[in-house]
Amino acid sequence: YELNYHNSQWMERVAAVRARQGQTDAAVKALNVALIEGHAPKADVYFSAAQRLESWNMLPQAKEYAERGVSLAGAALLTDYAGGAQVYLRVMTRLRQYDAAFQKLAPLTQGKLLDVPVWRAMGTAVGQYFTPEEKSAFATFASTKLPFVPMVQAAGLLDLQARLLAFQPSELITLQQQRLQFAELGTQLEAYWKQASPKAEN
Repeated sequence: YELNYHNSQWMERVAAVRARQGQTDAAVKALNVALIEGHAPKADVYFSAAQRLESWNMLPQAKEYAERGVSLAGAALLTDYAGGAQVYLRVMTRLRQYDAAFQKLAPLTQGKLLDVPVWRAMGTAVGQYFTPEEKSAFATFASTKLPFVPMVQAAGLLDLQARLLAFQPSELITLQQQRLQFAELGTQLEAYWKQASPKAEN
């Protein structure tokens, strides 16, 4: 019994069974024994635990492990632990705490906010789990704080995506043609050309 109890793979199976049975506390305890107890604290291990918990829809528990992973990763989160950062963003977004997650990670981008691809994980979660009303609220957040086109695209926020592509005419044309928004496209292209060629009216 002792041998099996402390066997990592065995305890992971126990955790999965307890999760299927709806025994949240027992699942977390077994997973903790399998991955955490008796091991040096490592960010990737905590992110792995968080990912499993998220897959079992144990989001508050997943948040605790993901936050511990973020803390252990420190300044290297977005470079050495990008996968873990995505787990954290996805969990926090599913909990509707995406603004708090943004505030946590934004300083780590070193002023290159829109050059960090992990933000897409937020959009994927929005597209999969949010109601239309929640998507509208997220669109407001994205437009003012994080206008990252791949994230907006993953969230399915087509109106916002079109606005963000206003100065990328080739991509804008493709999107609006797919949406059959020809009148809107014409207005957007006219505005683009007026700004791109300010002397055209003279």
